[in-house]
Amino acid sequence: MKIKFFKSAGKKEELKYIQSALLSNDSKKIMELYDNYREPFIAFFISRFSVERNEAIDLYKESFSDFCENIIVGKLSELTCALQTYLIKIGLNKTLNQSRNQDKYEKSVDLLELKILSKDVEYNEQQEIVYRLVLELGEPCNEVLTLFFYEEKSLKEIAVIMNYKNEDVVKTRKSRCIKTLTENILKDYNKEDFEL
Repeated sequence: MKIKFFKSAGKKEELKYIQSALLSNDSKKIMELYDNYREPFIAFFISRFSVERNEAIDLYKESFSDFCENIIVGKLSELTCALQTYLIKIGLNKTLNQSRNQDKYEKSVDLLELKILSKDVEYNEQQEIVYRLVLELGEPCNEVLTLFFYEEKSLKEIAVIMNYKNEDVVKTRKSRCIKTLTENILKDYNKEDFEL
């Protein structure tokens, strides 16, 4: 459902409407806002970055959530561009930050693969904790990681099983899932406990 109000509204009115919806926790208005900007955002990232629709949806969810948080905490009090542009900028920043941090997380991934997820070492408490955290990740992460590490499927096989476009999509998804897994591990455990 498109919000007709925004066609004639300026940036100030648009922001006031959004602030009102968020601060009053009006779930109907928030969902209208969410739906209003979703498809253009997704189309932009699919066409410009050749990402899978599911990845673009995840990025939109994160970007919209950050946008709402910025309003609630008072970080965003004035729009200097259209809201759609602002959301896309958040998405672009997230994409750039992910690229910058890729090397850092790939090192963590290597350590996880070698020290914790490897089937070649004796099963230990660390592996039990990691396996439990993998299952808690939810879909699609727990399936990707289970297929790759525990069932030892190739990226190509996983792409077929999970109906992904190609191996690169699986590789990206796997990397993001391991990033999340690593962050979850480090929330509850010391870095030294896992030798990360």
